[in-house]
Amino acid sequence: MDKFNFKLLGLFFLLFPHFHFAQSADNSLPYDKIYAYGMDANVSPIIDLINNRPDLTEEDEEFVGDFLQRFGEDVDRSQYESSGDNEIDQLLTIFRTYWRKSLLDTESNYMMDLGKEVIPFLMKNYSKFNSPAQRDSLGNHLADYIRSRGFYTTEQVNPQGRLVDLLIWNEEIDSMFTVAVSKTETTEVRVVLMDDFVTLGWMEYATLGAHHPGGWTTENALHCVIESYDMESENFKVSYLAHEARHFLDKQIWSELSDADLEYRSKLTELSLTRKSTYELIEFFMNNSNQASVNGHQVANHFLIENLSKKLFDNRLISDLNKWKKIKSRKINKAAAELLDSHTNMLHEIGKGATSVVTN
Repeated sequence: MDKFNFKLLGLFFLLFPHFHFAQSADNSLPYDKIYAYGMDANVSPIIDLINNRPDLTEEDEEFVGDFLQRFGEDVDRSQYESSGDNEIDQLLTIFRTYWRKSLLDTESNYMMDLGKEVIPFLMKNYSKFNSPAQRDSLGNHLADYIRSRGFYTTEQVNPQGRLVDLLIWNEEIDSMFTVAVSKTETTEVRVVLMDDFVTLGWMEYATLGAHHPGGWTTENALHCVIESYDMESENFKVSYLAHEARHFLDKQIWSELSDADLEYRSKLTELSLTRKSTYELIEFFMNNSNQASVNGHQVANHFLIENLSKKLFDNRLISDLNKWKKIKSRKINKAAAELLDSHTNMLHEIGKGATSVVTN
């Protein structure tokens, strides 16, 4: 870790995808590939995907213009709404500059550059931060500063995947939910419903708002980006609540478990319970899988599709959605539940100190 230390915190993010951006006959841009690169914190290949393409639709042309305005020139020329606080706007500019450099250059680590900007910013604007020697707790001080300005943020500002993330919002409400995490198991969880976001972090920035965290889990509660969900939908009840509740339960047993294993278990939980969105999820997981990624979501997607394929297709890796659609949803539910049970048994054999099973 660079000496400007944004310490890792136990946050496990659920990605919120806008499925309607997937490739279709109505557009000529490969949005599935575009957003897969964006979610993997690597936007440079997107420029080649969108340049010199004929017969763009109006939606495509708007996307290309917005993307090149952000990533295709010497600086970010996008227009952003003000947070209503000049200091927070300055902080957002610092982070967007860091995100942009990091997203365009995956071979370099710009965390030290970020620290060199954040430290003088805090020394100027936050009286409780008065010495560069406090850099080892920079993420805590930055979160405390944001809260002192009347906003909400995560417990500390910390890396998610390869990049230091920053989420800031204006409103939140505490709620309690009873959540089904399997056909036979329910749990009571506290859910913080968050609204009116100033920023949803680097993934929102990389994908022009198409993908971003839909929620996350801490030691004490689930956190939900309420604008992402219809609270009566399967997307909320399964892909958010059941997914995050699984994280919440798992962290109480295996506190050192890797992000990839945690995401693998939560995604299997989703697929064991879905009815209407089964094939949509399969498609999303296939399009956003990368065994070599540093992002736990991408790694988990790879092993989930690989292991489900072995179970349902005679040990073959199947990436053709039409073949998946020939398998009844209930059969996929059953196979996902069995894979989850198998993973659980392996973790219990290792014990509470288990760190990873899925990548071994």
